[in-house]
Amino acid sequence: MMSWLTGRGLISSQYSSVLERAEVARNCANSYPSATGPQLNTISKFLGLWFAFDDPAEGVGTGGRETKAGPALVGELEQEAFEGDPFLSAWWELGQEFKHTMSPQWRKRFSGHFEAWMYSVEDEADLSARARKGQPPRPHEYFPVRSYSVGIDNWIDLIEYTQGRELPVDFFSDPCIREIWQLVRVLHILDNDLHGITKDMNDSWLNAVFSIAHERDLSWVDGAAEAARLHEDLLARFLHVEERARRRTGIGWWFDALHHMLAGLALWTHSTPRYSSVHRLRGETLEVNVVFTAEPDSSPLPLPVAC
Repeated sequence: MMSWLTGRGLISSQYSSVLERAEVARNCANSYPSATGPQLNTISKFLGLWFAFDDPAEGVGTGGRETKAGPALVGELEQEAFEGDPFLSAWWELGQEFKHTMSPQWRKRFSGHFEAWMYSVEDEADLSARARKGQPPRPHEYFPVRSYSVGIDNWIDLIEYTQGRELPVDFFSDPCIREIWQLVRVLHILDNDLHGITKDMNDSWLNAVFSIAHERDLSWVDGAAEAARLHEDLLARFLHVEERARRRTGIGWWFDALHHMLAGLALWTHSTPRYSSVHRLRGETLEVNVVFTAEPDSSPLPLPVAC
């Protein structure tokens, strides 16, 4: 993955150490334990490329690539259409790899989710500019934007890629599945932000903990406790809705893989040097712990609870 990125001039020698600390390959392997070696290689390249583009874009924007990233990643246009832009060319190359095994319908959904993420980066930059002027976003402003900018939609899509099977179209219109999808978004936001407090504090960046604390006039430690309680409440809701959704859809393999993905991402944020489980905030020390829990008869695999 690193040689693929450096060979295309997508990362500097300085940024390569940042990317190594992100432990991309381990994250992919933990999130998709059933993936083959070639699949993990493709996913690692996709995530590494994502980091290489996203980190410099935070608070700045995408440089007008919002309308071009999706067509590049869907793998339908000729490579010449993206010459002169190494990021778009790299996304096109990955689109060719996905094209070998996934249908046009899946690739259109996958690229659409990525394009939505690109637009959310612009929205996030607007929130960041306001925060730097002393107007941090309130939770009702932050979560709708972060639901897309956290990028979990593409991670969910990759379940089908690693499983070698696709979901039926009517699966996505099921109200239980729509709620599950939104719950996964917020669960990952909270997990990511609880482990990202120090990083985001040092970078003067957005974080759910800061938004909750600002709205409720709490310390950051108390704001983190509220975020952890929200994570636990939403996870309980997830398990409740999932129990119904499994019966309604009969697609247990996807839910099993979704559990693996969530658990893998939680293990990654808890242990990778990019984030931290211990934060020192204005004289107080906060430790984020992750425990794995399952409810009998509803969850065959454990899921993470941040506390």
